[in-house]
Amino acid sequence: MLRWIALGLLAFSTLAPAQPAPSSGAWDSLAKTTWVAEGSNKPARQVYVFTDTECRYCHKLWKAMQPMLAAYPDLQVRNVLVAVISDDSQPRAETILSASNPKRAFARHQALFEGNGLPMTKTGHPALAQKIEANTTVMMSYNLRGTPGMLYRTSDGLIHRVSGVPDEAKLRSIFEQAR
Repeated sequence: MLRWIALGLLAFSTLAPAQPAPSSGAWDSLAKTTWVAEGSNKPARQVYVFTDTECRYCHKLWKAMQPMLAAYPDLQVRNVLVAVISDDSQPRAETILSASNPKRAFARHQALFEGNGLPMTKTGHPALAQKIEANTTVMMSYNLRGTPGMLYRTSDGLIHRVSGVPDEAKLRSIFEQAR
């Protein structure tokens, strides 16, 4: 856990240039992560966002994406929960993922973020802890060293990665290019 906390300190506040990531079978590894979906239930476009529940930049990205989701009805954002920022990251991610409606719990956490976030329930869900650890491993395999990190695939089959919070124009471009 300390290894991931140390990496969480590298959370980017600036946008790194989009860089193609390895694509051979890689998109399938993303689909196997544990995520909370927002947007379309039958997406033609998908964007994966690696997010930590305690990351203020992740919250900023989430807020920026909300009005855009309506503009892209065929888009699904898959919020992949990782635990890299603080000791509260893991139990809060477990609270969200163990909720009867994780999507609603995630949205509630974001709505309460400026206060203290979603209240945490009892921790110690070994299966969820393993899933969150697996999410973090996948994030690291794409050389995303902080949160938020975004991955999307374009029509040419390349997977692109973006670290940090893109400005509105770049975010629109990502949503338009994503397949």
